[in-house]
Amino acid sequence: MLQATGCCKSTIGVVVELWVHYSTQ
Repeated sequence: MLQATGCCKSTIGVVVELWVHYSTQ
């Protein structure tokens, strides 16, 4: 799984994680 940078999370990072989450169901 992708990890948050710790200070902030970019919108693209959130989109990628959501895509991975739904694409691997």
